[in-house]
Amino acid sequence: YNWNYSSEKRGKDMWVVRKMYWRSGQQYVQAQKIFESREEANAFRKELDFATEIYETNLAVSNKGDF
Repeated sequence: YNWNYSSEKRGKDMWVVRKMYWRSGQQYVQAQKIFESREEANAFRKELDFATEIYETNLAVSNKGDF
């Protein structure tokens, strides 16, 4: 995935913060939350006391689970 893509928008880009967990050698999404800006997503991550991952997407994604 190319993080240095051009700034022209394709659909609606958003940032997704995810909390993952492992079970039986497989990784699952425990919770995820969508933000419209990276700044909002990073601010949310800073309030958490556990590791999360962040990625950008223009696919349809929904919030799920609790952090």
